[in-house]
Amino acid sequence: MEDKFSQPNYSEDDVIAFNSSEMCKFGSFKKALQSALQDKLADTLVDFLDSKGIKGTGISEFHQRYNRWQKKNWKWFSEGKNCEILSIGSGGWQKGKFRIKFTLEFCLDEPEFKQIKPSNELENNQSESPLDDLRQMMNKDN
Repeated sequence: MEDKFSQPNYSEDDVIAFNSSEMCKFGSFKKALQSALQDKLADTLVDFLDSKGIKGTGISEFHQRYNRWQKKNWKWFSEGKNCEILSIGSGGWQKGKFRIKFTLEFCLDEPEFKQIKPSNELENNQSESPLDDLRQMMNKDN
């Protein structure tokens, strides 16, 4: 089955409706979603990951709560939640679905490189060797 979902590109002032009694501006919806994800979901995920190494009831309690939550809300993350959008200049309501998707990102640390002098600089700076003093002493003795 082809996945037809894409990033929404609506104006902050476009109107979104999940049923006839729940309407809000798209900008308000995005802000509320971002706030919920940053505050509640982040805390829940961090608590779960922290408890992953702990044996006992912590993990099973989390799974029980998660399973109850999932039954009510999983549509947001799988097939999407039905809604309608009234976009400025669109000529009417557009029916569709919103789906929440997460990405896991990774950024590789840049390795620290030791600066290597070019070979011609090494030849010119040979006199800076720690053995220079010893060479000079040996040359004076001969």
